[in-house]
Amino acid sequence: MVRLERLIQFHNPMSDSSTLLSSLISDIIDGSVLKNANLSPLDRSHYRAAVNWMTRYQPPEDGSNLLKVRGFLEAFHHFCEVENWETASQIFFLELPPLLPDSLHRQLNVWGDYSSSIQLCQRIVGKLDDEFDAIALNTWGNSCNELARYQEAIDLYNRAFESAQQSDNPELAGGILIHLGSVYHDLGRYEQAQKYVEEGLTIATRWGNTPDRISALGNLGNIQSSLGHHRKAVKLYRQALKLLQKAKDLNMEVNLLGNLGGAYRELGDFSNAIKCLRRSLELAESSQDRAGECQALLNLANVYSDLQNDEQAIALYERCLLLTREIKGPLTESEALCDLAATLVYLNQIPEAMQCYDECLQICQRIGNAYTAAFVYKNLAEVAIVAERTDLATHFCKEALKLSRELRISLAEDCQTIYDRLGQNGY
Repeated sequence: MVRLERLIQFHNPMSDSSTLLSSLISDIIDGSVLKNANLSPLDRSHYRAAVNWMTRYQPPEDGSNLLKVRGFLEAFHHFCEVENWETASQIFFLELPPLLPDSLHRQLNVWGDYSSSIQLCQRIVGKLDDEFDAIALNTWGNSCNELARYQEAIDLYNRAFESAQQSDNPELAGGILIHLGSVYHDLGRYEQAQKYVEEGLTIATRWGNTPDRISALGNLGNIQSSLGHHRKAVKLYRQALKLLQKAKDLNMEVNLLGNLGGAYRELGDFSNAIKCLRRSLELAESSQDRAGECQALLNLANVYSDLQNDEQAIALYERCLLLTREIKGPLTESEALCDLAATLVYLNQIPEAMQCYDECLQICQRIGNAYTAAFVYKNLAEVAIVAERTDLATHFCKEALKLSRELRISLAEDCQTIYDRLGQNGY
């Protein structure tokens, strides 16, 4: 399930990015910077390199968006080397539609280049003011969250929240609370997740912050969906989509449609599920929203698996796995492996399915994904039952029951039923 990342609103020093960038380059080229008598030869070389990267770098004609912004990334690091933090911040916030429809540091996350976004944030945190630190730490936390580095993300969000409070920016603090809630959701700590998201929603409502309200409603939908309350989730997602008509945000629309399609699928409404998911996939591909694309592919695969269109389902699972491994998104990778394995079991491809389950459990253990692990153990119990291995079935069912009870999800009821039957009848 894709987290809805709030694109926090704040005073953007790059409100007219192209004009400011041109002015910056002009100042350096005309000599007002390079002729500074106090400038060391090394610093002068960094300034020249920054200008060259921004003016002379030519990416390949068929290059990716990441290659197209390489000049700005290299220039950013050169400005950091000479401790020109103000100029570096201009590149950090750079928007140049259509290539950069959002600030550079956030657009990198949309493209799935979390490491580059983290590098930008790491270099500039602590160099300007509290409000800037809150923004950079929040983006850094978003990157770690996508990489399933959950404790690191929690620590960063807490630091960002403190900086937002110190800068007396309650709106910024509210958005960070919503992100913090999304981490606890991924850790299966739903009560804590709901507490943070609802607190963020209260702040957003008080300040009339529509983007934050949309994000909060979407994240509350994610929580309800994980708890098995799919009708409540659909209501929340649709409420968020209605608000989105007033605050156009392509990436948020991708996420909402993807999660709404997943909820429809859980309710057996495959027609609406496919409609939402195809639209989500279309928007994700057009905007190069890699995480959103992964989620749409995974949910579509699940729908086709439910419809017993196994060939198409497997092709979509494989596309999803290829992409999620490319962007290093272990949470979605573990979910895709679990769901692919279930389809392979249905096709009686047991060795291949067991390999997927094993890979999935390794990832779950590494990132703390107890939610998916619970489903893996439940599925393994059912495989063991078919193989007439009651001992293994009992072991796997115990593990599934333990995790699902800890998470307080509806799967616990199914696991208890299987466990009771194992005890009474021994299959």
